[in-house]
Amino acid sequence: TAAVVMVLPRTLQLRTRTRAVRRLTLLKRRRRPARTQPDSNAAAATAQAGEAKLQPAASDLSETVQRNIALEAVRQGNYWSEDQEEVLRYIAEVHSGLLADARWLRKAGGKLKKENGLTRQYSVPEILRKKHEADGFDVFVDPEEACLIKDRAEKKEKEGDSSSRAELASGEVAEIQEGLDMVVDAAQGEGDPVGVDEVAELLERSAKGGEVGAAVYLGERLEALHEGKLTKELVGRIFEALKPLLRPNAAVPTPRLVGPWQIAPTGRFGSLNPRKGLGKILERLSAARRAHEEALGGEAARKAERTAEGRQAMQRLCRCLLPLLLADAEAKKARRRGQLASAVTRICQGHGLAASPALAQAALQEMENSGSLTMKGRDIELVPAAEDASAGDLKSVSSDIGLLEALAKERVDRRRQRQQARGAAKRRRKDAAGSAHV
Repeated sequence: TAAVVMVLPRTLQLRTRTRAVRRLTLLKRRRRPARTQPDSNAAAATAQAGEAKLQPAASDLSETVQRNIALEAVRQGNYWSEDQEEVLRYIAEVHSGLLADARWLRKAGGKLKKENGLTRQYSVPEILRKKHEADGFDVFVDPEEACLIKDRAEKKEKEGDSSSRAELASGEVAEIQEGLDMVVDAAQGEGDPVGVDEVAELLERSAKGGEVGAAVYLGERLEALHEGKLTKELVGRIFEALKPLLRPNAAVPTPRLVGPWQIAPTGRFGSLNPRKGLGKILERLSAARRAHEEALGGEAARKAERTAEGRQAMQRLCRCLLPLLLADAEAKKARRRGQLASAVTRICQGHGLAASPALAQAALQEMENSGSLTMKGRDIELVPAAEDASAGDLKSVSSDIGLLEALAKERVDRRRQRQQARGAAKRRRKDAAGSAHV
């Protein structure tokens, strides 16, 4: 039979409970809070009171925080207008709003406490009057970035001013030409001698005007006057005057100064390239500067002595390596520098010497300089030479390996630095071209 479930009414359920259960139910009803509608005005007043309690007064803020708030007000409120007083009034309103915004002050508290280049330089009234914008700072970026942008612009402008080619006036060109004619006459024995200081001054003025040929000629005349033994001061003076001419845009497209440097030798066709002479004289001046530094002793002298010792050690190593390379089947078949360098490393390891790839490449460079290795394009070929008594005995140069490895590492580092410098220069030119195009 199906069970019949009876559901008693609510009142009958309460009556059927025990007395203790009914009393407990009543107590729970009395403790339950009454449901009332919340007062929105009271809640808003409470929230405002809490925010007012947490909001600090302007006088309680540090000077750095106040200046950062003023910078943020200018960043948010600045805009272009012919009436700048209107802009300043709006910035003042934004500044007041930021000071009253307790939530923003709490959120940006850590950033506002940090000093920067603008907070150290300007006061709050000066910032609100946009004095930093008048001084060239970008007001729409972070203060540190604005300082960095201005420093870069000033540095670029300074470098451009110091390295830019000066346009020679007609009167100055005539004056320099007159001095050049006197130097040429003196060199040919047809005029009075010209002082060294006068020649050096003419060189500096010619180089500043981008006259490469005239500047190189005057530098060679100074070398001839001193018989190739220039003083340290004069070497530095000539070098600093000629070095900027290495840039292609430093030379004038059409020289205005004329002289014997423009006359081609007999049997040669076409005009002379003064840049070849520029490279040669700069190389001689660099060697003269090193010689003067080495003569003074100290670090330069020790470095020169170490380099000479390393060159002698490398020559001994190459004399020992050449017969072994000629006797090695794989080395004789090698037609690329990398293959021959691997053979050098393998042969050295076979004789108990740990030679790095950098040292192997340096050894091949020394062989090429001495004529033991010839190159035709990318193909290489070993040239037999007369063997010395120590030929083939690599153990005799084992004590030089440490010095040779150090010099080879320095050579690789210098090459890497040159590659990085060229890459950075290419990127700068690319960025400059892109900026000019925009």
